[in-house]
Amino acid sequence: MYDPANPPKPAGAITIPLHYPFLSGLGQMIHEVTMRRPTRRDIKLAQRSGKDAIDQEDILFMNLTGLVTEDLDKLDVADNEVLAKTFRQMRDQTEKPKDVSTDGRMASASAQTDAVGN
Repeated sequence: MYDPANPPKPAGAITIPLHYPFLSGLGQMIHEVTMRRPTRRDIKLAQRSGKDAIDQEDILFMNLTGLVTEDLDKLDVADNEVLAKTFRQMRDQTEKPKDVSTDGRMASASAQTDAVGN
């Protein structure tokens, strides 16, 4: 049975536990973020924003996680880096990415490229 409070994760999505949970704009504590696999459209939308790399990353992460700008701005930089590494691993690998460990590090090495695919 479908539970709207607990929707199914998209295929290939990764749930990332946060080191530094935060209070969302809706007043909910965010302890983890689910990131779906990126599509070409996601990359194009981010690159077309015509803004700097941080704004492009925000657009990308909003599309992939469902978080809004206000909530992304509350992410600790360490947690943001885990999201960026997860994105790079999804983008660079053809196999299903390994899950994020409970300490927030990727279970396997990721490519060291910038967040938007350049």
